[in-house]
Amino acid sequence: MRAKREILTEEQAYSLAKKCGIFLKGLTGRKTGIIGALAATGLILGGNDGRVLWMQNLREATGQMTVDTIKKKMGIDLVMTTENIPLRDEDIVLLSDWNRPLIKNHKSILYVEHYNTNKNEYKTASKHFIKSLSE
Repeated sequence: MRAKREILTEEQAYSLAKKCGIFLKGLTGRKTGIIGALAATGLILGGNDGRVLWMQNLREATGQMTVDTIKKKMGIDLVMTTENIPLRDEDIVLLSDWNRPLIKNHKSILYVEHYNTNKNEYKTASKHFIKSLSE
């Protein structure tokens, strides 16, 4: 969590990795990116932080789908409203071109909001909402 609040050095990242028995190596160009990689690893292992940028079928999935289909195609654990109410498997979600589940309590959660108040139809939550929970 410290890396979310302050700027850390590569030397600090290598030192922490060594102390924790983690092999850490920069692989591209100038061998940068190790601080972010180590921070992301710690956050995901903690199970309560992070916006998922990639998972199976995440970017390809668009249009309307049932919650059950979303869970099966993308490996999402829960689909919840912005009020933290879990959706039923038969509820319908309109997926956007910016689907970003979050990791909470070691589960991937796709947040949605109502878009058709007469039916149980939802759309993926706004970028603003997702970022407000993950920054």
